[in-house]
Amino acid sequence: MHLTTFLAVGLLPALPYARSIPSRRSVDCSFHTSPDSGATCATFADAWGMSEDDLKALNTGIKCPNIDTGATYCVIGSVNDNPDEPSPTAVGPKSTTAASTKVTSVIKTTPTAVSPTVPQKPSTTKQPSGNGVKTPDAIQEGMVTNCNKFHEVKDTTTCQGILNYNKITLADFIKWNPAVGKDCSKLWKGTSACVGVIGSKPQPTATAPSNGIKTPSPIQAGMVKNCVTFHYISSTTTCQALLKYRKITMGQLFKWNPAVKKDCSGLWKDTHACVAVK
Repeated sequence: MHLTTFLAVGLLPALPYARSIPSRRSVDCSFHTSPDSGATCATFADAWGMSEDDLKALNTGIKCPNIDTGATYCVIGSVNDNPDEPSPTAVGPKSTTAASTKVTSVIKTTPTAVSPTVPQKPSTTKQPSGNGVKTPDAIQEGMVTNCNKFHEVKDTTTCQGILNYNKITLADFIKWNPAVGKDCSKLWKGTSACVGVIGSKPQPTATAPSNGIKTPSPIQAGMVKNCVTFHYISSTTTCQALLKYRKITMGQLFKWNPAVKKDCSGLWKDTHACVAVK
């Protein structure tokens, strides 16, 4: 059996490439999303850090090169070539980054190089949560004690994947797991990270504003409620290109999307930005 695991990535550890996929397979999908208007199979796959073949493997029957932008597709999941065989072998998308004991992720629109750090041993001390929820054995230091939901960090886990899957913000994730660092570059495999605390609510995946236009998912916090046009932020999207293409000013973009900041340094890939209001 051959198991192929895909995850939206910033930087992923390099893993063996998959052999050709036989006709018999099952797909276990963790996250679906829709492509941006005008996307093709190639551009949609690239936006999620995978090849077109990877996208086809996760979505049997998908028609390429053109893609139905009104449909949803699996972008995080695993493909099992032969469900009856034991001992699956995990593989992942192509990467030129050497394997490391540290899981890294670059999720800003403008990639930022992360300097190597000295590995630290994860804490194996159970912390009492006080909420009746058992804390896993392996956690990173400083994790909040009121955590009631955990996410296991594996070889192919990335920060962006955790945020998408659990529908939480990077700010909350860092607040609950301070050891991961402000850029999430110190997320360690083999540990469990906190992805929910008592009283917290997941980010809404979509909203239905009073103007009757459905808001796509995901979006950044604070977007205006009267938005009528959205722009998908891919891994190659830049602020300048976005402003030029939509014929809007930086002041307008910031007003409608305050999370991007006045200098646009907070614009995040794999989200939708508001580019016109009613």
